[in-house]
Amino acid sequence: MNRLLIILFSLLSFSLSASTVDIYVKDGAWGEVKLEMYEDHFTNRKSLYSFKKLDAEHKASFNFSADRVVKLDITVGTYVSSIYVLPDQEYEFLIYPYEQKIEVIRDDIDNTNEYIQRFNQDLRDYGAVNINTEYALSVEELDKLDDFIIELGAKYRKLGGPYFDLYKRMYMRSFRLDIAKKTENRETVDTILDSMLARHKLNYDMPIYVSFLKRWHYIKYYSFDFEYGADEFSQLKAIASTFKNPELQQFFHLNAIEIAFKGGFGNMHLAGDDLDSILANPLNDELEIIAYNLKQLFYKFSTGDRLPNISLIDQNGVSFNTEDYNNEIIYLNFFTQWNSTSVSHLNAIKNVHERFKDDVLFVSVMIDASRNTLLKFLEGKEMDWTFLSTGLNHTMKEDFQLDRIPKYMIIGKDLKIITPVADAPNEETLIELEMILKGKH
Repeated sequence: MNRLLIILFSLLSFSLSASTVDIYVKDGAWGEVKLEMYEDHFTNRKSLYSFKKLDAEHKASFNFSADRVVKLDITVGTYVSSIYVLPDQEYEFLIYPYEQKIEVIRDDIDNTNEYIQRFNQDLRDYGAVNINTEYALSVEELDKLDDFIIELGAKYRKLGGPYFDLYKRMYMRSFRLDIAKKTENRETVDTILDSMLARHKLNYDMPIYVSFLKRWHYIKYYSFDFEYGADEFSQLKAIASTFKNPELQQFFHLNAIEIAFKGGFGNMHLAGDDLDSILANPLNDELEIIAYNLKQLFYKFSTGDRLPNISLIDQNGVSFNTEDYNNEIIYLNFFTQWNSTSVSHLNAIKNVHERFKDDVLFVSVMIDASRNTLLKFLEGKEMDWTFLSTGLNHTMKEDFQLDRIPKYMIIGKDLKIITPVADAPNEETLIELEMILKGKH
């Protein structure tokens, strides 16, 4: 991944500068320190940077190159803390793993640690009093938040040294962005992303690139409830294809695929087919790892794999075992009662079931729920296909890679998987099942 980022930076005519981060661990009780570098403008995605053993001074030293402000996570044991660093600078930090805290050493001549504590307390106090993150912020609340950020900047403007100044600026922006994310306020996120793209010189000559990056951010990092169809997916692929470097093409194609998965793409099999195609011909080792991890995250099977056995009790109290249906076509889906999308899709499954109930076995599995929860959920609903519940202690999530709900699969005879990433029930599903039954798939 680092090599891919360097290619991207070189294409954009960035010059990289070397920085050093020295991490001292209190008492030297921990033998290994992990440093992770955030990618993509301080968002949630992290790439593994390095592991370092402590030396005789209880220190781990990391050298890296960057063209801009970099956010890093320091992990010692189970303790994780974030820092910001500038290019071409040296930093020293002291970690107290048991006390769950970090101190700045090199910049502490200006009482940096004291200022950081006071600054963080101001953020906590404001959030506790003014922010209800269960609902989108009103215009008045956004104005109030902006005023607070301005006041906070003024309060600490002439305090602290260079590290605190950087910490203050980055955390004020992260605080505002986090609130926008939690409240799903798209306008605020859009404004912040515009400034981030401009600041980091990533607003390319063509506005379509900015649009791509925004949609990438929205879905990968802010989990807004976007629904994409084939046209949008084709558009993202087309944007990816405009890069002259083939490795960058494949990199952004993979991001389009990830957006499709996370955005509830209506034609999921298209994204799955593209991912399998890239896995068959990755252009470098980093891209192969990205593609492999995507497949492991969203689906772990390929066409032709045998379905793992499912043995549970159905809604009627009858034992159900997939091994008893090895001559059937099975439309299998996984859902939860707390995921509104997966619940709403059950009504669509009802329509597909009416069409194919004599030829296809429909099985819906409620994840992380007892049979009593399932029965209560089904009360008053006219859904007469097979429903199963996993209970609370099960391995279904690992067996079927259920990090994303809802999930759909189509299984053929001999329990061979026909479509490992099937579409949500729609017109395409009707066509696909019709073709399978006619032996044309």
